[in-house]
Amino acid sequence: DALLFSILVLAIGIVTLRTAALAERERARAAAEETRRELVAAVSHDLRTPIASLRLLVEAIDDGIVDEETRRRYLATMQTHIGSLSTMIDDLFELSRIEAGDIDWSMRQVELALLVDEAVDAMRPEARANGVEIHTEMAAASLPARADPERIQRVLFNLIRNAIHHTPADGSVTVRAETT
Repeated sequence: DALLFSILVLAIGIVTLRTAALAERERARAAAEETRRELVAAVSHDLRTPIASLRLLVEAIDDGIVDEETRRRYLATMQTHIGSLSTMIDDLFELSRIEAGDIDWSMRQVELALLVDEAVDAMRPEARANGVEIHTEMAAASLPARADPERIQRVLFNLIRNAIHHTPADGSVTVRAETT
């Protein structure tokens, strides 16, 4: 009787542990699925806006209702939208590579202040075109770190581009780098 009772208690304990583990896996799966749905919704929204703009610009040019100066301005706007779409596609491809474990990180000593300055300088024309001022604030002249410089640059470009696009004309974006 005591042996049977011990076996029964052990079996109940195993079932309880397995049930808890399954519940935890299901919570993790549901959270991952929710994150995936949110990503798809965000990407869909971010794709819809430039595509709608491109469609209108192409139609205006195709219908011949714009003068030459406006046509050139529309073409420049189209190039900007195409660049944004291309970047988004590259980001999605990189995300799939990260999830598959197919990314080779080349970690080395980098100077973050230099990477931030380069990213801000590269984004100045886009900021200017959107009527947005862009500034940097560095906590120190030197901000050394161990990182993959190409990945850091890409993150900086994405963050700065998003800040520019979500800042109203006559607004400003400040990129701040500091040590913790």
